Amino acid sequence: MIQKILQNFLSTAMFNDFFGNVLRYQSYFVSIVLGIFISTFSWLKPLLKNKITATALIGMLVGLVALIVLTLKAMLGFTPVA
Repeated sequence: MIQKILQNFLSTAMFNDFFGNVLRYQSYFVSIVLGIFISTFSWLKPLLKNKITATALIGMLVGLVALIVLTLKAMLGFTPVA
């Protein structure tokens, strides 16, 4: 009885192209990530022409990466928190 109900449920029009849609999510993800990087870089590109702002941006990027790495190390217990 339950097996027949599940077969009827899974054979509806909603699930006919389910796996095709799931496989397309990978390309959507890549498109979104590339779009974010391209739009962010195009916004920061004029700031990189000046040496002072370029140094500041690189410093902030290094600081952000260090903050993320240290936070993840403390959260995952790789280093003891004093």
